[in-house]
Amino acid sequence: MKNTTGVNGVAYLATMITFGPLFARTFCFVGIVERMSGLADVRDNNIARIVIVGQMKWASEINNRGRKAITIGHSVPIRDDIGGVFKKMRFFRFSDEVEAKILDKNEKGLIMKMIEAREEKAKNGESMGFGHDFFEMLLKSGHDTEEDSKLSLQDILDECKTLYSAGHETTYGLITWIIILLAMHLEWQDKARKEVTEVFSSKFVVKVWWVPLRITRFMEKQGIRGPPYKFLHGNNKEVEQMVREASAKPMDLSHNTFSRTQPYIYTWTKIYGDNFLSWVAPKPQLFIREPELIREILNNKNGDYQKPEMNRITEKLLGDGLASTNNEKKWAFHRKMANKAFNAEGVKGMFSDMVRSTEEMLGRWREKEGQEIEISSELRLLTQDVISRTAFGSNYLQGQKLFNLFSKMGILFSSNIRKVRFPGSGFFRFSDEVEAKILDAEIMRLIMKMIKAREEKANNGESVGYGHDFFGMLLKSGHDTKKDAKLSLQDILDECKTFYFAGHETTYGLITWIIILLAMHPEWQDKARKEMNMIINETQRLYPAATIISRQVRREVKFGKLSIPSGTEVVIPALAIQYDPQQWGTDVHLFKPERFSQGAMNASKSPMAFIPFGFGPRMCVGLNFATLQTKVALSMILQRFSLLLSPSYRHAPITRVTTQPQHGAPIILNPL
Repeated sequence: MKNTTGVNGVAYLATMITFGPLFARTFCFVGIVERMSGLADVRDNNIARIVIVGQMKWASEINNRGRKAITIGHSVPIRDDIGGVFKKMRFFRFSDEVEAKILDKNEKGLIMKMIEAREEKAKNGESMGFGHDFFEMLLKSGHDTEEDSKLSLQDILDECKTLYSAGHETTYGLITWIIILLAMHLEWQDKARKEVTEVFSSKFVVKVWWVPLRITRFMEKQGIRGPPYKFLHGNNKEVEQMVREASAKPMDLSHNTFSRTQPYIYTWTKIYGDNFLSWVAPKPQLFIREPELIREILNNKNGDYQKPEMNRITEKLLGDGLASTNNEKKWAFHRKMANKAFNAEGVKGMFSDMVRSTEEMLGRWREKEGQEIEISSELRLLTQDVISRTAFGSNYLQGQKLFNLFSKMGILFSSNIRKVRFPGSGFFRFSDEVEAKILDAEIMRLIMKMIKAREEKANNGESVGYGHDFFGMLLKSGHDTKKDAKLSLQDILDECKTFYFAGHETTYGLITWIIILLAMHPEWQDKARKEMNMIINETQRLYPAATIISRQVRREVKFGKLSIPSGTEVVIPALAIQYDPQQWGTDVHLFKPERFSQGAMNASKSPMAFIPFGFGPRMCVGLNFATLQTKVALSMILQRFSLLLSPSYRHAPITRVTTQPQHGAPIILNPL
């Protein structure tokens, strides 16, 4: 076999001589890695130098025979049997290995110094917990009391070393080779320059720095203040921290939940007033609470207030369907079709399916009479079964895989709701966006399978047309020969996604909270049959599905006495308004269904203080459907059971797509 040791050695040396100057750029990337990971706490940058020295020595330590390449903590023999023998002799160390051991010791010492500094800050209250970065996650896990989620000190040290050494390696190599390739292919430099300019030149700087500064000053002149904008992330980190702290432990059995479910709105309202400006990354949000201004926004007579721009995950979840489209002509056509399916007359035809689904659920409950049942998961199954039967002509079992996919997509939606697009963000995908793309592909495949099955039945004469449910109406329109009455395949897919996801989410949450409230206030259980509307309304006031309603200003508008810049997102904090003592009185935090005895329009000072299904032309099309399903389920449950709050129940409302009980809803059902 030909000996290539010398050739390899020369190749390594030639490579390092050729690209050595570029490797010096490694120092820049170490700085970036430090700041992103939180490993820059110690001003002494020796740890970075230790890692870099260990890597740079890889070139300089190659001996004349090219027998080995040295990296920190490793000796890699290159085609040398003698080297392999020596490596097995533990009493023997190459000089590089001795040096690597010393470097490793120094590296661990500096990381320990960082750990102690961060823990000292947390202990002295100088920071909230251990911080909000990767380093914080490691330290938090190191102090975890549960054994299966606890990291050892050695684990933390190893992960810090890994991130320091590998956190920049891929990026600097990628940029190096891009520069080499552009130097070899000159015709691509102008194309690359155009793309890079979009990201790092004026357009990017204007969006993330100049626009927030200008809008802040513009609004301050009009008396609107708010939490200061932080470069790139806006107020996102503050919001995440407040939500994390508020949801860390349950609350007492009261309905004063505003400070828990939306602590940032609660806090900033106290500091800056009812109307204030905040930031989702570089996107401005103007919070508005005046009833007449809310009416103007939701009526949207001039078309100035559109649905907000969606991030990639929201696009995958809802598509460009009825709930999200800004195409007025398209929206009007889709709304007309949905109204036909879900108006009062259309919903009456769904009554028998609602009863059948509820009866099946109660059949399961009879086997657990007198026992604790976690009813939120049960009611989720119920509402999924109802939307499957009434709108899509199937049942929960047939649509189970779809619902599981939508559940995963909903989690991604909740955790990424404050992410916005930057110029140039089309170049990359976050891991959640990649996962959402995979989930969406599977959702589309399953819906296409449903479409083909329904079309096949129609073609074989097994059904009259495409059916008489909402799904059938979509397919019929998809095959219409008139262009202005025809839905595209993408339109059908988007509407299926919208109604599969949103068709059960609101209703299941509403029924869950009504049962919790009736278990907390048993005196209302006997009244519930007669006072159902009052109880439903009071539940929606205290625990609304939608805690905020957002619109985006299409162009600069005059808004009351305010001028609002184009692109600003106007936010109506529905929960804050429904907890406002000025609208509801000093007993606003109490469960008092009788406040709706004269109807929803007369329950508060202004009718705009209670908008659980929105207001104006974009009011939720599923109002009749959700109300009937809620009444059917509650009346059948209350005819058979009395409700008792389980001792294991922990009161912890939280916003995840809709308002949900964070730790579930365990209820004891006693037969009547």
